Amino acid sequence: MSADEINGSPPPSYQDVVDGKASDRIPPSLLSVDGQTITTQHHEGVSPTAAYRLNRGIATLSHATSEVTFERVVKAHGQATEKAPDRTRHIYNLRYIHKAPGGLEGVPSDSPHYYVERVSSKTGLGSLGMKKSTLRKHWKTLPLDLSGKTSSYKLPQFVKDADAVFTLSLQGDQFIWADAQGNVVAEEIPQEDGSASKLQVKSSLERDSFEMLVALWCCHVWQQSAEGQPRVQTRLESALFNTRYIMNRPTSTGIQKN
Repeated sequence: MSADEINGSPPPSYQDVVDGKASDRIPPSLLSVDGQTITTQHHEGVSPTAAYRLNRGIATLSHATSEVTFERVVKAHGQATEKAPDRTRHIYNLRYIHKAPGGLEGVPSDSPHYYVERVSSKTGLGSLGMKKSTLRKHWKTLPLDLSGKTSSYKLPQFVKDADAVFTLSLQGDQFIWADAQGNVVAEEIPQEDGSASKLQVKSSLERDSFEMLVALWCCHVWQQSAEGQPRVQTRLESALFNTRYIMNRPTSTGIQKN
């Protein structure tokens, strides 16, 4: 029996993905950030396996990054080798909007800071964004209209009156993910060394729901990393600061310039 078979749920084969058969249920799993790889472990005592790959290490990102690709690892036929490695399938883009276009205004409340954009209309749950609640440390993940047709800044917007697909809330010292019915589906496990929290998925989920949950968790890891980074002025902010300083600095007589 192979390690993948022992592990309980190997990545889908490339042919299954091509044939559209990668819609099975995923059992409860422990997911971890390992550089640009998301690993999964279904049972204690077995080695984690690569489940998803990113083009950036989300645990060290700042506000300067605006996009990260999220790819599913698809198993090669037989044992992966250097000549025939496991492949990846691009399924989502993780996106971050720091400021409204122009850099002077904040993001409107009807648009997300962090969201998951579906790459293909044939896969996944659609595109979802994280909407901060009025309650402290509570978010709803809501469907998005990516067209921005009613946005002043042409930004993606939350679909009006849509129900949450997942919620994220801080309970005690732990972040908890729940489904639309309020059932707990996953818990974020803080790490003593300060590294990115792990995600313990507690319920068996359809692959589309599982992968969206993992992608949203990646957005949360990214958010925590960005908020923990020292703030760096953008070039526009720096230019505005310098302009204001020059306009308002005192003259040699102590009288400000008009």
